Parts: sequence; C-alpha cells; structure tokens
Amino acid sequence: MESQCTCKGTEVNGTLEERKDLTMDALCNPQVGDVFTEMYSFWIHVLKVSEGYVWALEGHGGQTMPRDGHLMKLTRAQFIAKYSYGSIPGAWVYLVKRQVDFSGWLEAKGEAA
Repeated sequence: MESQCTCKGTEVNGTLEERKDLTMDALCNPQVGDVFTEMYSFWIHVLKVSEGYVWALEGHGGQTMPRDGHLMKLTRAQFIAKYSYGSIPGAWVYLVKRQVDFSGWLEAKGEAA
C-alpha cells in the first residue's frame, strides 16, 4: 500500500478552520485508522491506541507502507507534542482520513496487535 494513502476510509472534509479543529481533536483523542498528512508528502497512520499509548507509523511519499514506515510507540502527550507547533496553537499536520483498515500492519512491523 502506497504512502500517498490510497487506502479506503472516511475522508475528512470541511472548511480550513473546521479541519484545523478536527485535527486538534484527533491529535488529542486519536483513533485507530486515523491518517494525518503534511502537504501530502509526509504521512502518519494510527495503528493502535491504548489508554496511555499511541502506535503510529510515519512515512514519506514514495515509500511503501507498512514495509518502509517508521513505527513509534508514543505516550498520548508525546503524540500531541510531536505533531503540534508548541509555541502557537495548532498542528503542522492535518487529519485527512478516519476509519482506515490497517489490519496486519502492526504484525508486519513485528508488533502484536
């Protein structure tokens, strides 16, 4: 599966301000199947969420996912901080899809689902 996110899921639409709000909501409460991007060249795929952690796969355009992606296990606070500006409100990524089926991706990266 290509990192340009040709995967099926629910597209996130709305005005720029609505999408900014949806993105911040999703960063604060990530769900399995969320896909974030930065300029459609950098991708974050949320593969697993527990009470304290988020497992996310990062990748760049031209990479094949999940094979080439970088798997991270972050606390929820680390996940928010990693993709937020920090010094000003907002995030440098945008939520573009929800409810994408990433079945088997964790196992492909050597992690238990």
